[in-house]
Amino acid sequence: MLCASQHRHDLHRVGIRGELTVEVPSEADRYVYIHVQRSSAVDLSATRNCHCLAARKHAREITRLYDEKLRPHGLQSTQFSVLAVLGVRGPTQLGELADILGLERTSLTRSADRLEDEGWVTDAESDDARVRRLKLTTAGREKIEHAYPAWKEAQDEIERQKTHSETEYSTTGEV
Repeated sequence: MLCASQHRHDLHRVGIRGELTVEVPSEADRYVYIHVQRSSAVDLSATRNCHCLAARKHAREITRLYDEKLRPHGLQSTQFSVLAVLGVRGPTQLGELADILGLERTSLTRSADRLEDEGWVTDAESDDARVRRLKLTTAGREKIEHAYPAWKEAQDEIERQKTHSETEYSTTGEV
C-alpha cells in the first residue's frame, strides 16, 4: 500500500496495542497509511437485532408523531407532558416531576424555564427554599386544553397501530 514514488525503507511502522498499524512516511512525504486489523473473535452480527436500538428508534418515531400533531399549538411532546402532569397533580417539586416524566432533572429545568418564559408555568410556594416547585398558570391550562385534541389524535393513532399489530400477530403468528 505504498505510493509509487515511495520506497519501503522510507516508512516507519508504529504499532498501537496490536490492533492498529500506522505507517508514517519520511518527513518529505505527506502520506499516512493506516492498516486496521479486524478481530474475528466476536461475531457482532447479532447486534443487528439489538432490542435497545429498536426501542429507541420506535420511541423516536412515536415522539415525532406527537410533535407533528402538537406543533400547530406551539408545543413539543415533552412540554405537553409537563403541562399535563402539572394539570393533573397540581404544584409539584421539580425532582418529583422529573421522576414522573422519566427525565433528567437538568433537562427538565431547561424545559421548565422555557415554559415559564411562555407564561404557562410558574414557581409555586415551597416550604423549603432549596426546592423548586412548579405550578400551571391559567395560560398554561388554556394551552393544554387547546392542544388536547391534537394530543388525543396522536394517542388514538398510536393505539390503532398497536391494535393492528397485535391483531396481525394473533392471526398470522408472525411478527
